[in-house]
Amino acid sequence: MAMTFQMRWLVLPLILMQSLWLPTIVAATEMIRVTGRAAIEPRGQDAAERLALEDALYMAAMAGGAELNGFSMVENGILVGETVLLRPSSRILDFNIVKKAAKGAYVEVEVDAYVGPAPLVMCNRQRELRLVALASHISVSQSLPAALSATFNQAYEDVISSVALPGNIVLERRPNQTVTQARKAGNVSTFDYNALMGGGGKAVAADDHALQMSWRIVPAERKGKVALQGELLLLAGTALKPVKKIQFNQSIRLLEANPIRAIEVLSRASNSKIIEAVTSALTPQISTLLNDFSCRPLITRLAKGTGRHLHVELGQRDGLDQASLGFVEGAQNPWAVLKIVQLSNNSAILEPINMDRTAAEFDGLQVRFENGAK
Repeated sequence: MAMTFQMRWLVLPLILMQSLWLPTIVAATEMIRVTGRAAIEPRGQDAAERLALEDALYMAAMAGGAELNGFSMVENGILVGETVLLRPSSRILDFNIVKKAAKGAYVEVEVDAYVGPAPLVMCNRQRELRLVALASHISVSQSLPAALSATFNQAYEDVISSVALPGNIVLERRPNQTVTQARKAGNVSTFDYNALMGGGGKAVAADDHALQMSWRIVPAERKGKVALQGELLLLAGTALKPVKKIQFNQSIRLLEANPIRAIEVLSRASNSKIIEAVTSALTPQISTLLNDFSCRPLITRLAKGTGRHLHVELGQRDGLDQASLGFVEGAQNPWAVLKIVQLSNNSAILEPINMDRTAAEFDGLQVRFENGAK
């Protein structure tokens, strides 16, 4: 809806008026209580209530910020009129009707409206994340000197120790446990004696993740160099399901000698230069992966509870507080807003702010969180 004024008496240039109008920009969701008003006659009570609701919602959107646009009407070089269009710059995400009342010849409708831009996904780095570094798999081609195996194993250790870990990630090293052993440990029965004695170690916890790297070192096309073909896997939970994979290829110079004789004199290569070359190339890639991993978007699925309640497996440990708002897209309206009515460390109970909405409408839908209304 736009509000239009015909202003034939306007003497200030429109551009000056626009410069004096400073619209309010809503950076986050804001709850606004407004009252709309409409005459009962001649359309009747029901129509008046709808018009009053429309009036209230328009005022709520305007209260969240406005934009002023306009144009001039000129005839034969003479200014004959100005038209100013006033539009809300924010959007109504959801609303709840607080009360309706007839007052004489008018109907008033009071609403709580949530206005603002489309909510952004919160990046939460409060929850501690455990990351298990499982045994690496490093293979060196038989056509290369065996001494390179020790060199690249040392390079792997240097890479792991050089990775910049975000503050909420705790790294646990298990250099002797393979992915296969960790998966088996997750399936082992507590009473399976043979499996327990098999040396597989303990399983990765259901809420934890694992990191595993595989390197293959082969001769490069050019003499004097080798090719490092690698893969890094980020695995989730006890089943170690792959959730992220990085593949990399790196050409590494072994020595500054005559490239024609390089392969024959690999044993003279500088270990420190090889390790430095590998570390400088891989460490930034892994650090970027872990930085992205440390940002846990507050997005989950809603589960229907009793009455109007909806349950989520996110809580204070994930960065939610009592003022956090949940937003659901695709629940009949473009957005619906949920408020937290009960909060624990690892879960929360929500309900729609619109009293006409039921929990069944949201069951199984995705919800995303933003920190609180003003």
